Amino acid sequence: MKWIWLAAVVGFLAGADRQIMWSAPVLMLASLIALRRREREVVSATLIAIVGVMLAAVCAQLWYLRHGILQVAAPWPQPRLMVERGATAAWRVVLTISLYCLPALLLAIGSRVEWKRRALVACGAAAPLLIVIAAFRSDWLRAPWLGNIVTVYGMMFPGQALAGSQPVELSRYVTHGPGLAVMALTILGVIASPAIARALRELGSLDNRLRIFAAIAVPFSAIYFFGSLFSALWPPWFFDRYLLPLIAIVNLGAMAVAARLPGTALRYASALVLLIFGAYGLAMTHDAFRLDEARPRAADRLQRTGVPRTCVSGGYEYDGWTELGVKGQIGSPGLAYAVESRLPSNTAKDFWFLPFTPDVRPRYFIVASPQPDLTRILFTQSYRDWLPPRRREILVEADSPATCE
Repeated sequence: MKWIWLAAVVGFLAGADRQIMWSAPVLMLASLIALRRREREVVSATLIAIVGVMLAAVCAQLWYLRHGILQVAAPWPQPRLMVERGATAAWRVVLTISLYCLPALLLAIGSRVEWKRRALVACGAAAPLLIVIAAFRSDWLRAPWLGNIVTVYGMMFPGQALAGSQPVELSRYVTHGPGLAVMALTILGVIASPAIARALRELGSLDNRLRIFAAIAVPFSAIYFFGSLFSALWPPWFFDRYLLPLIAIVNLGAMAVAARLPGTALRYASALVLLIFGAYGLAMTHDAFRLDEARPRAADRLQRTGVPRTCVSGGYEYDGWTELGVKGQIGSPGLAYAVESRLPSNTAKDFWFLPFTPDVRPRYFIVASPQPDLTRILFTQSYRDWLPPRRREILVEADSPATCE
C-alpha cells in the first residue's frame, strides 16, 4: 500500500517541473485499479490517491496562475500550420526517442525471431525510401532532431542560456551518419515488431510482469506523447527534455523484451553505442558546468568594482536569481509576455528572458561572443572545454553610457 502513496507524492512533485507529469500518477494508478479491481482495499486506497493528486494539482495550478510565473501569451497557429507542425514534431519525437534508446533497441532487434515474407518485402521497400531521403531531403537525417539538452553546439542552443553565438561542435558527418542509421533502425523496428510479438507469444515469454508493465506504461505513454505535441505548435518551446519520461519507458520496455528472447547478435554494437553516448554525455556535461562556473565568476569580478547585481545581465539563471532576490518571484502577477519572437536571441539587449526580470536593468552584459550593439569589452573570463579540448572565454561588455540607476 505504501507504494501507492509514494507514487502519488512523487507524481505530484514531478508536475512542479512540467504540468503534464500530473497525468502519470493519475493514469498509472488508474491502470492499477484495472489490474487489481477485485481487491477492495487496493482500489479504495488508489482512488483516494488519484483524487488527492488531482486536487493538489488544481491548487498548484491556481497558485501558479495567480503569481504570473513565466506565463506566455502566444496566439494559436492557423489550422494548416498546426497540422504541419504536429506531424513534423511527431516524426521528430519518434526519431529522437529511437536515438536515445539506441543501445536497448539494438538488443531487442538483434534477437533471433522468424521474419515473415511480408516483413522482408517491407524492408526491401524501405531501402530505396532511405536512399531517396538521403539524396533529396538530407536535412531529415540531421540528428539530434529536437534540441535543448543535446544540440550540435553541446548543451543548449546559442541564446537560450546566454546571449551570443557558439561554435558548432558536431560536424555534418557526426550528425547525418548516425541520423541515417537511427532512421533505418526505426523503420526496421516498426517492421520487426509483429515478429517480436509473435516470438514472445510462441516462446511463452509474454509473462505477467511484462503484461503489467505494458498495462501501466502504455496508457501514460500514449497520452504523454500526444499531449507533448501541443508544445510543438510553438516550435521554440518544444525541447528534447520533454521526452525524458518516454525515453525511460521505452528503454525499460526494450530491455525487458530483449531479455525474454533468444539471440544477442547486436550486443557488441549496443555496448559500443552505450560507451560512445556515455563519453559524449560526460564531455558535454563537463563543458556546460565549466561555462556555468565562468558566468558567476565574471559577474563577481564585475560586482567587486562596485556594479550592483541588478545592473548586470548574466544569462537565464543568473538574471532569474537576481529577480528572485529583489522581488521573490519571476515575472509579474497577471502579466503575460509573448516571447516566441525573441527566440533564439543572440543579442544581449534582446535576450529573451529579460521581460521576465523587470528589476534587472542591465548596462553590463555577460555574453558568449562580441555584441555589435555594445560599445566596449571590459574583460574576459576563460574556461576549458573537453569537446574539443581547448580554452574558451566569455566576455563582459558594457553599454553606453554604462551608468546604473
